[in-house]
Amino acid sequence: MAVIKLVNDPYYNEDALDNMFHYLASQNDLLNDTSSPANFMGGCNYILYDINSIADQFKYVKRHFHKTDKSQLIHFIISFPSNELKSMNKARGFANFICSKFSCNYQILYAIHHKPNNLHIHFILNTISFTDGSYFYQKNGLPGRLCYETNYYFGREIARYA
Repeated sequence: MAVIKLVNDPYYNEDALDNMFHYLASQNDLLNDTSSPANFMGGCNYILYDINSIADQFKYVKRHFHKTDKSQLIHFIISFPSNELKSMNKARGFANFICSKFSCNYQILYAIHHKPNNLHIHFILNTISFTDGSYFYQKNGLPGRLCYETNYYFGREIARYA
C-alpha cells in the first residue's frame, strides 16, 4: 500500500527552498551524477539548469508577488512497497501525473529516492501561484486529494494517509 505523508514543517525561513532542494539533490547524488538511472528529479513550471536555479525560480515567483513571508514550500512524500512500482519509468510516470494536478498554477519539483525495499517520491510545491500570486490554501485537504489521485492513477485503492 502506498503511504502519503505531509511533512509538518512550516518551512518559514528564507533558506528553506535552498536547503530542501539541496537535500533532495544530495540524496539523489544529482550534484555529482545526473545520469544515474536510480536517481531522478523532475517537475513542472521551471527551467531545469541546476538545483540552485530551480530554487531561484521558485523564489522569483515569491518576490514578484511580494509574498516572501509565510511558508516557503509544501513538502509531501509518497512511498511505495517494492512490489508496487517496479521500474523508474513507472515511478516517473506517476510523479509526472501528480505534478500535472498542480501545474496549472504552481511550480512543483519531485525527486525519486530509490532505496532497497523503499521507493519514495518527495514533492516540493511552491506555496505561491506563478499565475496570480495566490497562496496555496488547500494544505488541509491535500492528503485526501493525494490519496484520491493515487488511487485513480493505479485504478484501485492502494493509498493511505500517514
